Amino acid sequence: MAAEIKKELPQDVATEESTGAVVVNLKKPLDYNGHIYESLTFDLENLTGKDSMEVEAELIQRKKGAVIVGALNNDYILGIAAKACKEPIGSDAFLTMSLKDFNKVKEAVRNFLLK
Repeated sequence: MAAEIKKELPQDVATEESTGAVVVNLKKPLDYNGHIYESLTFDLENLTGKDSMEVEAELIQRKKGAVIVGALNNDYILGIAAKACKEPIGSDAFLTMSLKDFNKVKEAVRNFLLK
């Protein structure tokens, strides 16, 4: 399955063969809470149903509404990305990224959710 993800993602997004983690190389470094990140690693394969339920509950609490189809809901996608990210960042970090990098992260998570 990892090879399938690799084919669908842009060149600067790769899957670590040994772990299945998705690595997104950022075009513009992300400055978040005093740390500079040039890439972000997402361990999507080890997420659980509990993680999904926690993201949904957080969105309802923030009055973002119920999630009907997570893979099509940007707030849900960013919540899942934050849970899967190995670097200590919150979903708010993605909103400060360049649009190109934001879209790379969003598409990597969306591709995972749709497979």
